[in-house]
Amino acid sequence: MAKYKVTQEEYNLLQKEYRRLGEMLENVEIIKPQTQWAQLSPVCGMLDLRKASILLQEKANKVWYYNFDNNTWIMNNLVQDGFFHRRYNTTNVQAFKRVIEEENKNLEVAGCVVMPVDWQKCGVGVGTLTTNPVFMKDGTGAVATLLCRDRVSGQFIKPVHWIGIDNYVSQWQCMQGAMSRFAVTGALDYYFRQRLVEKYK
Repeated sequence: MAKYKVTQEEYNLLQKEYRRLGEMLENVEIIKPQTQWAQLSPVCGMLDLRKASILLQEKANKVWYYNFDNNTWIMNNLVQDGFFHRRYNTTNVQAFKRVIEEENKNLEVAGCVVMPVDWQKCGVGVGTLTTNPVFMKDGTGAVATLLCRDRVSGQFIKPVHWIGIDNYVSQWQCMQGAMSRFAVTGALDYYFRQRLVEKYK
């Protein structure tokens, strides 16, 4: 093996760099490559109305959602006069986002989305998945999904699956309660989260 001649000063610098690299390697977390996501979209960057429209397609103006990128609620005239407890709803969706991202290091949640449906006609149950729920403005049932980005590429993942939240006594209760129910259940129920997130892969 070849020997390299260095000065004491150069040797000290090499030792310092060696220790620094060792410390870095001890704290490395290896993430899966972006190819794990089967439904990557060409849409990148911060979530806005145009990108939400591309991702949600014909459902874009039939949902209400929280945009984490600019911390705003988009109501689409579905939630009249806004949420009764806006701060409560905001706190809940932010907690849901934290849990999802802690468990999925290469996934970034940009939006938390809810849509009203006719619960009976939709044929979905609480916590079950559906691919193409039909919007109903006066519906008392709710389904939900997430708008997520792959951290490595910055590309959004197409939200191809929705999850059943619940059926409510009235449309008003659905509008007021479904988002927090989605977020709280998502934050607390591991299996609910896994069913939702697994379908992005």
